[in-house]
Amino acid sequence: TAPEGKTHLVVHMRVTHRGNLDGVNYSIETPPLSAFTLYGEGGAFMPLQIPANATTSFGEVYRQKTLDRKESIDGSIFFEVPDVMLPSDAYLSVAIESVPESPVWVLG
Repeated sequence: TAPEGKTHLVVHMRVTHRGNLDGVNYSIETPPLSAFTLYGEGGAFMPLQIPANATTSFGEVYRQKTLDRKESIDGSIFFEVPDVMLPSDAYLSVAIESVPESPVWVLG
C-alpha cells in the first residue's frame, strides 16, 4: 500500500534478444532494475525493490537475466509516484552501457 499522497505505477516490460551482429556473442544481459528511471510530474523516480520471491496480480516482477538469441522475458516494474501524476505525462528511460543515448518510452 502506498503512503498518503502517493500511488503505485506499474510498467510492464518485455525484453527480447533479437540477435547479434558480431557472430560471436550469442547471449545478452538484460538491464538491471537500477538502470530504469521514470520521469513525470514531481521529478524522477527509481523502481521499488520487490523481493525476488514476490508474486503480484501483474505477473512476474522484472529481474535482470541472461538471454540467448530470440529469448524474451516479461516482468513488471513498480514505482511509487505522487497520486496526482498522470501516466500520460510520464516517460521511462533505461541506461544501457552499450548504447550512447538512453532509450525513452512515453507511457501515455
